[in-house]
Amino acid sequence: MELKLQSILFPDKEEYTDNADLFYKGGLGIRDAEEKCFVFSKYSTCDFGAYLNAFSMKKWKKHTKIGKTMLKLEIKGDFELVLSGYHRIENSAKRNVLLKKEYHCDQKAEIIVEIPSNKDTLIAFELRMYSECCVYGGGYYAEVNESDFNEVRLSIATTTFKKEDFIRKNVKMIKDEILTQDDIIGKNVYLHIVDNDEGRVLSAEEFEGPHIYYHRNKNVGGSGGFTRGMIESIRQKPKATHVLLMDDDVVVLSESIKRTYLLLLLAKEKYKDCILFYRLGDFYEMFFDDAITASRELEITLTGKDCGQAERAPMAGIPHHAAEVYAAKLIEKGYKVAICEQLEDPKTAKGIVERGVIRILTPGTIVESNLLEEKKNNYIMSIVKKGIYYGIAVCDVTTGDFYSTEIKENNNFPLVLDEIARYSPAELVVNSMMYDSKEEIGKIKERFEIYFTRFNDKFFSEDINTIVENYNLVDNDDNPIKDIDKRLFSVASINALVEYLKQTQKTSLEHINKIIMYNTTRYMSLDINARRNLELTEKMRDKSKKGTLLWVLDKTSTSMGGRHLRRWINDPLIDVNEINKRLNAVKELKENVMLRGDIIESLKKVYDIERLAGKISYGNANGRDMISLKNSLSKLPEVKAVLQNTTSTMLQELYNNLDELKDIYELIEKSIVEDPPMTVKEGGLIKLGYNEEIDKLKTATTEGKNWLIQLEATEKEKTGIKNLKVGFNKVFGYYLEVTKSNLSLVPDRYIRKQTLTNCERYITEELKELENQILGAEDKVINLEYEAFTEIRQEIAKNVKRLQKSAMIIATLDVLASFATVAEDMNYCMPIVDNGGKIEIKEGRHPVIEKMLPTGSFIDNDTYMDNDDNRLSIITGPNMAGKSTYMRQVALITLMAQIGSFVPATEAHIGVVDKIFTRVGASDDLSMGQSTFMVEMMEVADILKEATKNSLVILDEIGRGTSTYDGLSIAWAVAEYISDKTKCGAKTLFATHYHELIELEDKLEGVKNYSIAVKEKGEDVIFLRKIVRGGTDESYGVHVARLAGVPKEVLKRANEILRSLERKSILGSKKMEKENKQVQAGQLDLYNYKLAEIAQELDKIDLNTLTPIDALNTLMKIKEKMK
Repeated sequence: MELKLQSILFPDKEEYTDNADLFYKGGLGIRDAEEKCFVFSKYSTCDFGAYLNAFSMKKWKKHTKIGKTMLKLEIKGDFELVLSGYHRIENSAKRNVLLKKEYHCDQKAEIIVEIPSNKDTLIAFELRMYSECCVYGGGYYAEVNESDFNEVRLSIATTTFKKEDFIRKNVKMIKDEILTQDDIIGKNVYLHIVDNDEGRVLSAEEFEGPHIYYHRNKNVGGSGGFTRGMIESIRQKPKATHVLLMDDDVVVLSESIKRTYLLLLLAKEKYKDCILFYRLGDFYEMFFDDAITASRELEITLTGKDCGQAERAPMAGIPHHAAEVYAAKLIEKGYKVAICEQLEDPKTAKGIVERGVIRILTPGTIVESNLLEEKKNNYIMSIVKKGIYYGIAVCDVTTGDFYSTEIKENNNFPLVLDEIARYSPAELVVNSMMYDSKEEIGKIKERFEIYFTRFNDKFFSEDINTIVENYNLVDNDDNPIKDIDKRLFSVASINALVEYLKQTQKTSLEHINKIIMYNTTRYMSLDINARRNLELTEKMRDKSKKGTLLWVLDKTSTSMGGRHLRRWINDPLIDVNEINKRLNAVKELKENVMLRGDIIESLKKVYDIERLAGKISYGNANGRDMISLKNSLSKLPEVKAVLQNTTSTMLQELYNNLDELKDIYELIEKSIVEDPPMTVKEGGLIKLGYNEEIDKLKTATTEGKNWLIQLEATEKEKTGIKNLKVGFNKVFGYYLEVTKSNLSLVPDRYIRKQTLTNCERYITEELKELENQILGAEDKVINLEYEAFTEIRQEIAKNVKRLQKSAMIIATLDVLASFATVAEDMNYCMPIVDNGGKIEIKEGRHPVIEKMLPTGSFIDNDTYMDNDDNRLSIITGPNMAGKSTYMRQVALITLMAQIGSFVPATEAHIGVVDKIFTRVGASDDLSMGQSTFMVEMMEVADILKEATKNSLVILDEIGRGTSTYDGLSIAWAVAEYISDKTKCGAKTLFATHYHELIELEDKLEGVKNYSIAVKEKGEDVIFLRKIVRGGTDESYGVHVARLAGVPKEVLKRANEILRSLERKSILGSKKMEKENKQVQAGQLDLYNYKLAEIAQELDKIDLNTLTPIDALNTLMKIKEKMK
């Protein structure tokens, strides 16, 4: 639709005639009341580029969502129209003629002129009359989408004290020309009149009308009155969204209010979802709702501004130097923070200091190192959903890492969850279709703690030109992407994420220069359940690192290495050659102790080059960051020298590709002092000898101090005041201080500046001259040092790609050295990795549990699986015996081999697996919206759909969440399906309490029975933790209950019932199960049958996952059933 943004105005009221040049310049127009037009004489020229009629194109384009713009005029006569654009060059305006056209209109006609695309600030038109012309009106129009309209309720707040004539006139104008109009503006404008004269002259009756409010107020000044107006605007129903402050002694045009309303209606939404930190001097202030929120969340004092009422306008403030800490707390609680800074020096600013938002802090865009975990990436992810397909882009702003993929498989959303689990982003940026998919968003929120941002759909563009021009698009092997036009889902997600980063960071992001567009099939597929159940990088219960595979393998020396290791663990390889390259490098480092020691010693002194490069590119690196970078770069030649004689392919590649960055090291070495200050605007950064002008000024400041010492000595001698001294403060500059006891000796030429309790402070003309020389030099040298520092920083920023490449090599070397160290310390072996499909492990150990137990106390176990006769291993045995530990151990050893690590075993032969699936225990709870059995079945269904003959599947207690018969049937059918080569054929470890499944070994090819060895000693049972061939029909549930501390009475009765049930063969049929109520002593009464149920429940308890609170709850349930 078309919307008029701005009307062409004429001086059509008597009070305007003296100010006609505000409307137009040139020919004098005469108002024709009958024709309702302005008449301009023949041969006159009228320029409508005046204050009220020029169109601010730059403002509208920058701040609103308008499309094509045009000028429309209703006019009669012969004339030439000249359309021009204007922009400022220094202190003058440059005109750019956009269009010239003659018109001949015998009758009143509407002419429409489309405004060409341009970069001018203002647009204006000029009319050159070839005859008498009548101009009836017109305006500037734009194409807009009604769906882009913002919700705007504009309140005009005015406050007055004895200016009733102006107030009455302006209120009448607003009432007649705005509030009575039946349009979007008239319906959404409100007027609040705050009378600071407490109603002595004005009264509420004068201002009756819709949307007009009158408030009596005590005289609290203009600011207090305006504050009261803002508060009342928020209190009104419906609440105002915007407040326009109107002075009480101005002539106001209704057009000004209309233009303001339309600007807000079409404005691009900015910072609406942020808490605004507004810089005022040494504090950041927050106002109104932001202040209330910040006060509550940060536990800071809520203050207020007096506005003539008992309730003050809410305000809260924090010291500017503590802003980082407070912002971090808000972000942690799920808020965004917009930082509004002073954009000019208050000392040099004319009028109000210009302020603007310089950055938006969000959970996914934090770059401050003290707010981040050193060895963990802080990712932000964008997801675009179109139909049933998804595009994903993910970036770590601190390091410049940027990845993208698209999901166009059959089972799409679970794969999206897998990608989210792979990166664990802090923030998700999504399009409307994704955001409106409530079920999918709900599942993400249930599983992850992520901040969501709904981003405008127009930024999820499929335009490939921008990213092709600005980024190096490669695959995982660094090969250029040639089919970008076939990856439009990825393109859309990349474009949106890049735009979001631009809008929030408001700075150049040159360190983000490469985008890796990967295919999910390049890595081993690990779904969200496998990552969680195997506890790769965080514990299931408390999200901590201790007790995870990452905790075991992380002996890295650098933050970069720690993050790189985490990525390797999350992305196991399936390319045998790549895996073996890593393994051979680890082997060399493990065997060559001297080589490994030298590498680790050098790496310990390397700082986070990756994040330092990001800070330099951002432009917020300080002098200390530069020194950290220099010290890190000084170690690169050492590392390169150590690698020179290595023999493994991967270490040689690292050696050949490592850039020592000597030129950057030398630049910092010769320019930045060794101990620079924290800030870059207080001087003391640049070494002597780097910049001749800085050297001269520094000499002047040094000499100046000598001049002050000489002046002090001279004044002591002249005056006889022995304790006279020269001092300095920021208020008075340099001064001479004389104690009260020596005031009689002060000469007349001393000018008093300050009186203190014990002394007086003076200045002299000579001292002031010295001050000007010294301070002038100091100020100038500080500015020059800052300029020199920014030039150095910019020069290094040009080399950010080189820094990133060397950082990646150091990180990779660090991970390999970490693997070698762990392999040596924990006695791991080098696995043989191939595509043979066999998993053979001799004396395998669980890497995490082994580390937590005393040395040598973990019981090792062998494993053999292949794609033929040993596909499905059915494992039976009691709870707490170690079945789950064993199965996880096999999965972890396989995964470790495929990330390039040695493994906890004496021998290991690993055939590469493409996917690992786990279904272990009832780890989901009812808060997910489904029963644990439903969740279990959904996960089993996903496994059966996705597993291939090259997959490894871990199934623990399938079917335990339902009745015995149903559970056994499901477990049996699942085992049959997986073992069938034509349907699945995956290598599977299947732990179960359904002992009937051991019959499958005789019925199905590829099935083997295993059990946990147990030693019985009277009533006691010892779990030997050893996996042995053959099944077992003993579950020892009652014995486990004894270990858990169940009362003896219950245990005794449970044993009696168990023996009875075994004799009656509880699994005969459902009917028999219901009718079998006989025991040796006679009929089972209701009490005895409850004990039978209790015995069955105890049999199902898995003490590996039983928490203390779960145990108490179980006992409470037993007590209830015993009643």
